[in-house]
Amino acid sequence: PAGPFLGVKHIMFNANSDDTQKTAAFEFVKFMTNAENSAKLMNEAGHLPANTKVDIPADALINGFIAQAATATPFPNVSEMGAVWTPGGDMIKKVIAGEMGAEEAAAEAAQLINEANGK
Repeated sequence: PAGPFLGVKHIMFNANSDDTQKTAAFEFVKFMTNAENSAKLMNEAGHLPANTKVDIPADALINGFIAQAATATPFPNVSEMGAVWTPGGDMIKKVIAGEMGAEEAAAEAAQLINEANGK
């Protein structure tokens, strides 16, 4: 199975918040992540819900992404990833357009990424 990167949307708390701010922030997080709002984000913005109480429709696209998440690798939090996006995107476009085969396009993208990261 494919092992794509898995990224998440997140909300962070400021460690210097006072108790009133922490309470307000926690209430906001509960509101944003409840089943109703998680379903709305899924249906209107295409975000896969982390809330397990959300009813997932029998949508092939959504369920395809959910299946991929089962074999995904957490997205690396390293600066070198900045060199991946353009070559990676170009690789996909070249294969879809029939300009290159998958192996050739992947090799080219890997070379460009490695060169950008000094390897």
